[in-house]
Amino acid sequence: MRAHAAALLVLLTVVAGCGDADLWARWRIEKRMYQVRRLASHLPSDPTRAADADLAGTAAAFTAIREDYPPSRWATPEALRRPRARDVATIAGRAAVAAARLEEARGRSTEALAAYDRARLEFAGVLPVRLDASLARAEALERAGNTALATDAYAEIVREFPVVDPETGKPLAAVLDAPIKAARALLERGDQARADAVLGDAEASLLREIPRHRGSTIAPELWVRLAGVRAARGRPDQLDPALDALRHALAERRVGPRAPEVVLMLAQFSFLGGRADSALAYAGWAEQMSYEHARPDALLLEARVYQATARPDSAIALYGRFIDDYSNLSEPAGIARFSRARLLEGLGRWDLARTEYRALIATDPTHPASFQARELLVRHYTQLHEKDLAQDEAQRALDELERMITTNQDVEVQKQARATRARLLIATEEYGPACEALTELWNRYAGDPLGASAALEAAGIAVERLNDRGRARRLYEEVAQRAVDPRAQQAARLGLERLDRRGG
Repeated sequence: MRAHAAALLVLLTVVAGCGDADLWARWRIEKRMYQVRRLASHLPSDPTRAADADLAGTAAAFTAIREDYPPSRWATPEALRRPRARDVATIAGRAAVAAARLEEARGRSTEALAAYDRARLEFAGVLPVRLDASLARAEALERAGNTALATDAYAEIVREFPVVDPETGKPLAAVLDAPIKAARALLERGDQARADAVLGDAEASLLREIPRHRGSTIAPELWVRLAGVRAARGRPDQLDPALDALRHALAERRVGPRAPEVVLMLAQFSFLGGRADSALAYAGWAEQMSYEHARPDALLLEARVYQATARPDSAIALYGRFIDDYSNLSEPAGIARFSRARLLEGLGRWDLARTEYRALIATDPTHPASFQARELLVRHYTQLHEKDLAQDEAQRALDELERMITTNQDVEVQKQARATRARLLIATEEYGPACEALTELWNRYAGDPLGASAALEAAGIAVERLNDRGRARRLYEEVAQRAVDPRAQQAARLGLERLDRRGG
């Protein structure tokens, strides 16, 4: 093995001596990048849990690659005309972006954003690097809560980059995703005009590109993306154009195994557009086309259509078929069980509904719907004023939740278990323990909307149920000072004003 490596090194040295410095540089930078990526692979999957020294050291190793292969030499127009030099520039640029990501993981967001901007400028002629840096910058702004700037960054990606990579001939997923992200944020802010403008730019790019790829393997993907852009406008008049794009995708000669997926999208778009009969027809077609690929989603969609159009028995039957055939698909099977139980409960078939709720909890205790099921089991009895049955059901659930909190280390599961515990205590009128449980949520998740909401609810219980205005005042003051959401801060200030008026 060593002899082989030595021979390879001699060969590369000879080649480099013969004048191919680009090949020699590419070999060296690929080796360096491989070594640093191996170093990075030993970091925790969530970099924010890594030691700062480890993050800093790995970031420095990536930065050293970029400094040893500077863009002033390798990313100039002249250098980029040489394929191997272009490879060197691409690797160096990706090292720069990787270093910036690690700086962001260290909590140095200002430095990271500056590094992303620098990479975009220094490697402007290297499309994959400039796109990686632009996307990383947009995502960093989004994570930092700078929604307006993040939206602008996504819109800039739509304007600046082609939807198909001119070198590889493959669609650029990041560019195709960007307009949807930008439009969603703009629509949430009520800015329909800007959302339409961003989506209009994306639609124009796709319409320019599609004719160049008719009959190719990527043509169906481009038509599907066009449908998504049209539907993202969220207006009824865009339903037919979106459906038309999907039909074009289905008509493409190379649609192949994507056909069931496209038919299913026709069903989904029809359902969202209020065309239940069309949705059922397309979903039935997708179900027949593919047992493994599209059938599970088609069954669930058919059930949802029946449920939404007040045909509960048909929906119950389809959810049952899904559970029988796809119980191994944990996430959708949980949704199917929960939906079936809700329908049965709505029809007054409580014994069957209770059986379904308990089956869900037993088969997948940490599924989000399982937490809701525990609460609904208790609330059914409280609404009937059957206090003993409610207490028994609640105690069973609380015991399970306590074990989960003690043994399960998943952050989201912990949060849901603690929140469910608090709601169950409220439902059974255990107001003292409920107030403690809500206060614990606030102490643990003060930076999360859940934490602030729990603190406000705890303060309300302290006043109305426990006659403990001192505790309520402390909670309101903490939320007013520490909550991230301005609306929670305002609610806390109003709570303090109410206490003052009452003399508490």
